Amino acid sequence: MALVKVLKLLPDEYIRSELPRVLQIVCNLLRMRLQRIRDDARKVLAGMAAELGPAYLTFVIQVLKTSLPLRGFTAHVLGYTFHDVLHAVAPAAQEAPGCLDACVPAMVPIIEGDLFTDIADAKEASAFSSSYKESKRCKAYESYRILASLIRVEDTLPRLLEIVWERLPMASTPKLRSKISLLLQHASKGVVENPSATNDNVSEMVYGLLAPVAEEEDARRRLAN
Repeated sequence: MALVKVLKLLPDEYIRSELPRVLQIVCNLLRMRLQRIRDDARKVLAGMAAELGPAYLTFVIQVLKTSLPLRGFTAHVLGYTFHDVLHAVAPAAQEAPGCLDACVPAMVPIIEGDLFTDIADAKEASAFSSSYKESKRCKAYESYRILASLIRVEDTLPRLLEIVWERLPMASTPKLRSKISLLLQHASKGVVENPSATNDNVSEMVYGLLAPVAEEEDARRRLAN
């Protein structure tokens, strides 16, 4: 953290040129098989992210995704670490609603990968999930709640809800329906905590999302009759 504090004293252009290299050193440790090393590296990375603040979260996420590809062992470490980093930045981001909006496109695939890919299937396999800490618990739902509490409701929450919306037509299995239901529950909890949320903008957003679905359903009923 001392190095990060020194970097913050430099002009912004120097921070942006040197920061990826510094972050890469820590993120590379997250690839190690020894649990203690990963835990220590994760703690340091979360501390660095908190010290840097929301303005530099994009850099942290980019280096994290580069160091931990969304496949195999590293995918589980990625989702677990992403939550801890997001949680560390949340207190500062709460004071400036919408400051994380630009990061959402980079963060959504991490949540999706943790829930809806073969990575999720591996996490749910009992033999695999007992092998190391990051595979024993899915933190994607909690990450989703934190994001919903920090982004601007009218501008970015619909983008976050696309994770759910895109999968509704395929929600024919109990497992997928359960995941979608849990995501919506966590999103609603986040919105309740979101300082940018008002009765008006939440109602307008919900109406904007549901109106096309209702119109399509009405059209189908008219054709059926």
